[in-house]
Amino acid sequence: MANPRIVSGGTVSALRAFGLVAVMASLLANPATGNAAAASDEDRESPRVAASVGPVGVVVVAANRKVYAFLDRLSDNAPVAGGTVTVKAGKHELTLKESAPGVYRAGPFEPSVGSIPLTVSINTALASGQMVADLVVAPNTPAQTVESRLRSLWYGLGLVAVAGLGVLAWRSRRRPLPPLAGTPGTA
Repeated sequence: MANPRIVSGGTVSALRAFGLVAVMASLLANPATGNAAAASDEDRESPRVAASVGPVGVVVVAANRKVYAFLDRLSDNAPVAGGTVTVKAGKHELTLKESAPGVYRAGPFEPSVGSIPLTVSINTALASGQMVADLVVAPNTPAQTVESRLRSLWYGLGLVAVAGLGVLAWRSRRRPLPPLAGTPGTA
């Protein structure tokens, strides 16, 4: 039979269990989980240059460590296929290969931060020529989203909950009480 003088922790145990479930739920349901750096790369606008060479519109985009060129007719926006595109950036010269009608790509191309002079040469059935433009690459700044700002709040709340559970556990520990006066075995 259990000693009736040992303090039972039934109510406190329920509070501890509820607190533990709340902490686990807040940590598991945290919307701020994820890679902020990857998100910032995906959300950042890729550096691009647009111009026209005769009746052909040219858009050059630096993204995903590659350089892309999109060629289309200015009159009806139809892709211009079967051409050659060359991009010269500083000492590097890339010949782009056609991956789809009007879409040309080559890589690796990792531009540095700042303004990079580009010379783009195209040779198609519709037009041939060059364009010179500056590709402006902005520095990669970390994205400040609501989720990234809430991460520290979630961790703080979890830490406070764990500390509160520790205090409750310390206060509710089982401790023997002194024997009652007049019970057998006492002096």
